[in-house]
Amino acid sequence: MARDAAPSGAFQRLASELQARGKDPVTFLGNGAPIGVAPTEIVNHLSECDFVLFGMSSSADLAREELTVAEAANDLNLPFGFYKDIVEGSSIRAHFNHDWLKSGASLLFVRNEEEAVYMRDMLPNATVVASGNPLVEDAFFPRLDRRGVRNAFGIGQDERVIFCTGTKLAFENFYCFVAVLNAVDQLGKAYSQDRFRVIFSMHPGDPNLKYVYDSDNILVRGEYNDEELMQSGVYRDLFNYSSVPAMLVTKQRMSSTDILPGVDLVINTGSTIAESAACLRLPVIDFLGGQLALNRYARLGLPDYPFANSRAGVSLWAHAESLYPLICEFANSLGDSRRLRSRQEEIYPRPQERGQAIRIMADALQAI
Repeated sequence: MARDAAPSGAFQRLASELQARGKDPVTFLGNGAPIGVAPTEIVNHLSECDFVLFGMSSSADLAREELTVAEAANDLNLPFGFYKDIVEGSSIRAHFNHDWLKSGASLLFVRNEEEAVYMRDMLPNATVVASGNPLVEDAFFPRLDRRGVRNAFGIGQDERVIFCTGTKLAFENFYCFVAVLNAVDQLGKAYSQDRFRVIFSMHPGDPNLKYVYDSDNILVRGEYNDEELMQSGVYRDLFNYSSVPAMLVTKQRMSSTDILPGVDLVINTGSTIAESAACLRLPVIDFLGGQLALNRYARLGLPDYPFANSRAGVSLWAHAESLYPLICEFANSLGDSRRLRSRQEEIYPRPQERGQAIRIMADALQAI
């Protein structure tokens, strides 16, 4: 059971694997939207289950359905567990930080063995399995190569491409996008022999991507396309006044994971794309929306989350003053790429075959 899109996608694959093994899993998945079945109705199905696996949605409001059913499973002494789909260091999201959950959960899937060490202390009665994330694992098997990505966007093979991810929140996007454009503008002046281009990949949960109205204020379509966002959406002034060649890309055109093979440097604003980039051994700079963004993560009970990748050594952390010098280092091939790459290989070893994470998860469930 999961509401958020990422764990829902992982659970769909897990259900298919279990079905192939002769099991009969029942799924309640929201894929980023309300699950559509009342928690009380889901609770009524618990008596038919041997085990219940939950996602860990990103906010207390989104996780309400998961927590309601998980607490019911705990009250019924039904074995249950969770899939922790993002790296949060030693933290667990505040809305999941309940004594009944930490003592009652019997299984937890996490991203890597280093995180498993923290979680074994936090959930003493649970078997903690470093399964990896099936969706991040996809990065090891890209659909497009460097040339294919660049041809799709009309980008020259000799251009230096800086890729910046978006978040669900406009204030974080404006803060980060403006800072990146200013930094790359400076970069272009300092390294005039090179050609730089910026790609902004928008988060599908950004409400500013949605709703196109006609002149009579009548909804004519649910979402902007890329060109409309750059010409008339809330982000249009970024492109009107930027002296840097830049484009904005939505998931409908190409996913962030598909874009990665075609870029040279990733500016990550708090998304899991940093892990996918690490799988491709790309240099990554973590750069969030200033103190306001750090305050947001603290209120979610995740004060360590923004620093998890840089503390693990798979990315570098930047603040407003250090962003330009760090970008310059990578652009001039003087950056920490070699050390980052070595650490990326340790934390995200290449799987022996595609689907390894799902098979590890299915094996653990069958062993219960």
